[in-house]
Amino acid sequence: MGLVRFGGEAACVSDLVIQTIRTRVAQLNASREFKRNGLQTGDAITVTSGPLSGLCGVFDLYLSGRERVLVLLNFLRDQQVRVELPVGQINATKSISA
Repeated sequence: MGLVRFGGEAACVSDLVIQTIRTRVAQLNASREFKRNGLQTGDAITVTSGPLSGLCGVFDLYLSGRERVLVLLNFLRDQQVRVELPVGQINATKSISA
């Protein structure tokens, strides 16, 4: 990976073009995340498979460019631990049990 060059000179890209690209990427990421399973930060979740199956917690965020998420899982004494999981291992729930 490197700079885009024309005749050995680095290409110049205007701030407007860069901002337009960033805005469009953000829109595409937002629409893709909604299609995954519609979770938003703070939503209650349950782990449905894997070694942590059955644990409840709170959805934190989708990890960029991967089919993984960060969730805060509830453990003993209301402690929450941040865990990275495949998006397919969680489902939204109506309430969180401590």
